Amino acid sequence: MREIKFRGKRKDNGEWVNGDRLRIDGKILIVPHDCTIKITAQHIVNNDHMGFGEVSQSHIGSDSCWPTEVIPETVGQWTGLYDATKWDDLTDIERTLWNRYNLDTWPGKPIYEGDIIETKGFDVEGFVYYSQEMSRFEWGSTSMPLDLIWDSTGMMAKVIGNVTDNNELLTAQ
Repeated sequence: MREIKFRGKRKDNGEWVNGDRLRIDGKILIVPHDCTIKITAQHIVNNDHMGFGEVSQSHIGSDSCWPTEVIPETVGQWTGLYDATKWDDLTDIERTLWNRYNLDTWPGKPIYEGDIIETKGFDVEGFVYYSQEMSRFEWGSTSMPLDLIWDSTGMMAKVIGNVTDNNELLTAQ
């Protein structure tokens, strides 16, 4: 079974975060994967809106485990696939962000909903989205299944941006 994870842009500072998605009191939050969140079932009813009382946290491996509120329109689910970006193609900043990997273990950049990808061998360009009708991740205006961009050598696509930060890449195509 594939891991389910999400990413979104923080509401307070615009930085990207990834982890598990949580909805509380109408807000969308991202919780880091190695966290355990305990929500006490003290329901608060205020103006016909039900919320939760106390949210506590415990964390394994880091100091920051509090759920982060994100901008709902930026939230996308991981497709379970990695792109064709090589470790040597990453900038120093990107290598710092992906510090748990190295040249031998780097799988490529994770592909999320909303990513803009460029492909080899296909004339279709566009962004990744989930098709409810087909129950699969697709990309481009022709509704191509995302898993078609694999060949015997691996992934034939690279993430070149996302619809939130790089929408101009879509209009340029």
